[in-house]
Amino acid sequence: MRLVFLFILFYAYSFQFCTASGKVDSLIQQLQNANPTNYREVIKDIEVELEAMKPDSSLEKVKELNVVTSSMSFFGPVSATYRFAAIAYERNGQSVKAIQLIEKAIRVSKNNELTLETADNLKTLGWFYHNSGKFTLALKNYYQALSVFEQKENDKKNLYLLYSYLGDIYYKTQHYNRSQDYLKKAYLLGKKYLDNSTLINALNTMALIHRNNEEYEEAIDYHREALRLAKFSRDSIWEGTANGNIGRIFQLQKKYDYALLYFHRGLELSEKFKDWSDVIITMSRIADVHLQKKQYSTAKEFLNRALKIAEREKEYPSKVFLYEVLARYYKNVNQYSRAFDYQKLYAEVKDSIERKSFNEEIDQIRSSFEIEKKESQIELLSKKNKVITASEEKKNFMLLITTVLLLLVVVVIVMLYRSNMEKVKAVRQLEEQKVKLNDKNEEINVLNNTLENMVQERTQQLQEAMENLVKQNHNLEQFSYVISHNLRAPIAHILGLASIFNKKDLKDKENLKIINHLKKAALNLDEIVGDLNNILLIRDHSPDSNEEICLADVAELTIESLRKHIEACQALIYTDFSEAEVLFSNKSYLNSILYNLLSNAIKYKSEDRNPEILIKSTKVENYTCIMIKDNGVGILLTKSNSQKLFMLYQRLHEQGEGKGMGLFVVKEQIESLKGKIEVESEPDKGTTFKVYFPIC
Repeated sequence: MRLVFLFILFYAYSFQFCTASGKVDSLIQQLQNANPTNYREVIKDIEVELEAMKPDSSLEKVKELNVVTSSMSFFGPVSATYRFAAIAYERNGQSVKAIQLIEKAIRVSKNNELTLETADNLKTLGWFYHNSGKFTLALKNYYQALSVFEQKENDKKNLYLLYSYLGDIYYKTQHYNRSQDYLKKAYLLGKKYLDNSTLINALNTMALIHRNNEEYEEAIDYHREALRLAKFSRDSIWEGTANGNIGRIFQLQKKYDYALLYFHRGLELSEKFKDWSDVIITMSRIADVHLQKKQYSTAKEFLNRALKIAEREKEYPSKVFLYEVLARYYKNVNQYSRAFDYQKLYAEVKDSIERKSFNEEIDQIRSSFEIEKKESQIELLSKKNKVITASEEKKNFMLLITTVLLLLVVVVIVMLYRSNMEKVKAVRQLEEQKVKLNDKNEEINVLNNTLENMVQERTQQLQEAMENLVKQNHNLEQFSYVISHNLRAPIAHILGLASIFNKKDLKDKENLKIINHLKKAALNLDEIVGDLNNILLIRDHSPDSNEEICLADVAELTIESLRKHIEACQALIYTDFSEAEVLFSNKSYLNSILYNLLSNAIKYKSEDRNPEILIKSTKVENYTCIMIKDNGVGILLTKSNSQKLFMLYQRLHEQGEGKGMGLFVVKEQIESLKGKIEVESEPDKGTTFKVYFPIC
């Protein structure tokens, strides 16, 4: 029976695909006979049929469509074909290719002043950015499209669809009043034009806004309307979501029996369609309700089921709420150690998700910068083209003048043919005109050269500004990572410990352990803040603090400060400053760099032999190079860990003590002095650091 059922499904799908494919072929034939005033109706029908097909199949049809549109005498269908191809690639997960094609569609429609096609393309580009969470770029394109559709009476569907998109973005960015304004317009005015899924989404979002404002009755009304529409449309996924949202409101109102009724309805639908993320969240909410009713055994049963599904399906984001409820459960049953464990897991998962969101925001800023960069380049090229065009026009004008003058000379020569004196006079006049023309041509050439130099200088300035901005963005990302991860981890640790502190019984033995953990977390936080302060001091280096330094003296001071460690491991240290004895730089930075690299060479010594370390100076091009070479344990350098070696709080060795700060500080100090650092290393053979200081 199962095989028969699968065969029927396959036959039905194949029939539907063949039908959609046949319709597209018929519509392509109609498009060949269309004109600039009526082609959009055929294009809309083609778009609907392509959406009903598989992404790969729709892409094949778009290729057939491209053959037809590329030979048409007007450009509207060409722009639409690029848009359809972009949508097909987006559905196939090839977002970069999709954005390239939709930008090409926009250029074609703008260059040919196709207002509606441009609006359609901008709306599609906005939707691509919307799906990837780049809301700033999405809003920019949506509003450009909206300015067109608001003026067109015959394209209401796109207008109300844009209202729903804008409402969704403003809700996700917590601009609730704006979100509700757009969503009401989309729902109340767009019922005749929008599909049920879009209307349900608008109703659901408006309900969530009322719920956030604690307007529970209005929220339930919107959710119930969404539930009614979902049932009418036989949209089981939205039906399950609406049940869960209604249950959540009853839970907030402490109407637990009603909450459980709707949660179980939603859970049944989620399990039926194997929406495991929703299953985990709904089970966690059911457990939370039983926890509030102090029905601990029932709550534990649902939590265990949810935890088992989360581990099996690897539903990482859904674990946030699950761990939070588990922490509350173990706290209520007085198992504070397990409560602390789950509170810690909750903080780690939440921190990871927030960091991902932050990285996406950085990506959004970077994408915005790239677009502005491209627009700046296009504007620069446009100006250059205008200059070149003006120059060509001048040349053509001068050529025209020359031609006219030559014609006049010929006429004069013919007319004055009988008179030698007059002929000589005409020749002289012609020579004078040629001299003037040559002078003008030289002036034009000088002007062209001057303009080209100006354009090159401006381009160089823009390139330097762009490189500085990229470097600043990199520094911002690094500090943001330290702040969001390294600072938040001990803070989350402190908050977690505080939440399980037994305030009712201050003499509880667990409280003493908690206080000890709090002290360690606070010390860790203080240490990280100190590290950040040191980094900021390094980056505040001024060239005025540089001085002439004797390398032998600095090396001797550094070796003396490490004398205890050197003698303990019987290390032999050789110095050679014969090629470069003096360096003009920052003395304290140089001392810190030598100290860190020399102490690393001692710290990561080999257990099989006594340390031998060479400190040597040489001159390489415009740099003074100081080499620190050891015979220690060495490391296996790869493309990835060679960069990681100099990153903050990164370690590539378990041997010795350290927190991954020394090499980061060395790199920051070298770069602040406009220098560079290189490393060569092999396992069990030793490591060589080469530090390059610029020669002033």
